[in-house]
Amino acid sequence: MPLAYRKEIDGLRALAIIPVLLFHAGIPGFSGGFVGVDVFFVISGYLIGGQILFALENKSFSFAEFYFRRARRILPVFLFVLIVCSIAAWVLLHPVALVEFSWNAIASVGFSSNIALWMQSGYFDSAAEFKPLLHTWSLSIEEQFYLLAPVTLVLIHRIRKNALFSLVLALTLFSFFAAIWASKKYSSESFYFLPTRAWELFVGVLVAMKASSKTGSYSFTWFEECLGVLGLLLVIGSFLLLSTTVAFPGVATLFPVLGTAMIILYGHNGVVKAILSARLLVFIGLISFSLYLWHQPVLAFSRYWSQDALSINHLVILMGFCFVLAFLSWSFIEKPFRYSKRLSRRTIMDSLVLGSVLVVGFGFLAIKTEGVPARYGAEILKIDAAIADINPLTPYCHVGRGVPSKHPIPGCEKYLSGETFDVLVMGDSHSNAISYALQERLSQ
Repeated sequence: MPLAYRKEIDGLRALAIIPVLLFHAGIPGFSGGFVGVDVFFVISGYLIGGQILFALENKSFSFAEFYFRRARRILPVFLFVLIVCSIAAWVLLHPVALVEFSWNAIASVGFSSNIALWMQSGYFDSAAEFKPLLHTWSLSIEEQFYLLAPVTLVLIHRIRKNALFSLVLALTLFSFFAAIWASKKYSSESFYFLPTRAWELFVGVLVAMKASSKTGSYSFTWFEECLGVLGLLLVIGSFLLLSTTVAFPGVATLFPVLGTAMIILYGHNGVVKAILSARLLVFIGLISFSLYLWHQPVLAFSRYWSQDALSINHLVILMGFCFVLAFLSWSFIEKPFRYSKRLSRRTIMDSLVLGSVLVVGFGFLAIKTEGVPARYGAEILKIDAAIADINPLTPYCHVGRGVPSKHPIPGCEKYLSGETFDVLVMGDSHSNAISYALQERLSQ
């Protein structure tokens, strides 16, 4: 049977998004707020898995219809936010930062921003605070999963229908153990890449299979209510007790993931439903996607503009602004594109293509012109030139993850290979600032 709408799922979305906002805002007490994304992964797997499985059982599944529904749900507001961010980036960002932003925007449209961000810096690096599109990595993970999951489930359903649960469980365990192994040796790759994140979404798919197998006469027991409460405690505890020092996604990821699964399975009655069905939480859950899209750009651009740590008062104002933006985009973009019968399929697709072209076109223009330095007056350009003269290596040797970044002036490679040297300076922009002086001093 199809998955019915459940208010508590929207409440669970609210429970996930609020700690993410507080974590990115740097509010003390939410050291594990970033695991709200893991809660979203399980919810997405549950909803998408339920839709696919129901369609397969009724022999009504269509790849074209599935992907159109996903595009209609995600892309209109996502592209709108990217367009607004591109305008803000043009006004606020320095040429080098604008080029980096442009690569990220283009990668976001191509469902690969997780890879682009991995090549630049770690999710928990201090420089990440200034990346307006840092949060798009998780959207790319979900979009990549949406591309592969239907194909996987359809093939298994056709070949070994009776073994569907067992085979999906095997895929889940394989991805989970790969994540544990990779989180120790390749922590950044494990954090950003789909193979080590897929198990979280597959847990949601398994939950959908389990939930759909329950009959209408199913009776809810006190023991299952206890499991629902335990799941809620696991999720909330993860927000408060986990931190960036824990290997992620590793064993610790089980706490928010299994907690979310338990809430979905056993939170449809009793105290958990009463809590998560609260009107305010449901409302926040409804606008959570727009809220997630807006929060990081607002924080990053504000930090870039101020160049100082944002005060609590500023953060409260910015969070309020994020809620206003989220409500407006949910009301005037998300809902109309998702539900309006006045918008034809052709109109929706044309709008999505136009939005994608605008974002990609702006990105390539910024990259081609090396950040559009013409935006600045002659005096500013002279200062930039003087800074480059102080350290001539600056334009050449900004690298990330051991490979040249997307936008250096050719020549960085010669400093990394084929040269003999006694001292290698590695680090952030501060290390780069002293590298030339150190080279001059050591050569004397």
